[in-house]
Amino acid sequence: MDPALGQLTTPVFVPHTDTTHPVFVPRTDTTH
Repeated sequence: MDPALGQLTTPVFVPHTDTTHPVFVPRTDTTH
């Protein structure tokens, strides 16, 4: 599996160098 895809399936807030979505994704999460 592609690393980027793996990051999407992990927590909602993923501070990673992803190209599909911004590094900081403020969704409706309660992790941060």
